[in-house]
Amino acid sequence: MVGWARTDTSILGRWWWTVDRWSMGALGLLIALGATLIVAASPPVAERLQVEEFHFVRRHLVMLAPALLILVGSSILSPIGVRRLSIAVLAVALLGVLATLFVGVEIKGATRWLQIGPLSLQPSEFNKPAFAVTAAALFADSALRGHQFGNLAATGLLAAILLMLLLQPDLGMAVVVAAVWG
Repeated sequence: MVGWARTDTSILGRWWWTVDRWSMGALGLLIALGATLIVAASPPVAERLQVEEFHFVRRHLVMLAPALLILVGSSILSPIGVRRLSIAVLAVALLGVLATLFVGVEIKGATRWLQIGPLSLQPSEFNKPAFAVTAAALFADSALRGHQFGNLAATGLLAAILLMLLLQPDLGMAVVVAAVWG
């Protein structure tokens, strides 16, 4: 057991006593299952692509460390901090999706990916969580304040995102974003 007392007011102490440990356990189980599956499934793919046998396993494990840091860092944020972060991520993701229309890598007729150094990045993937939090905050603000601005802003954001996704074209992501908004 971790040695943080309930009276510990440090950031990590408060985090430990407020985080949902069942969800963290389930997430740990998913991480272990994903690592196991990638160890089992990736060597044949690596052989077919003529790269080192555990190339994808190594890449997966390297990306796991920053992902866990982002997970803990974002779970420490206050609700207002989460809203602010989601707005910033959504703005950057929208710029990224817009950039794919002009400088994106075309694969099978669709331009969904940006090449940033050795990384390929699909900016629309960042839209989903950031849009979910931002739209929820706008809807909640409208309900609390009794006006329609938040509802209209969320609907306008949805329209802008859907337009950019359909121009890529990425119908699957457009359906997912619309479902998140719904």
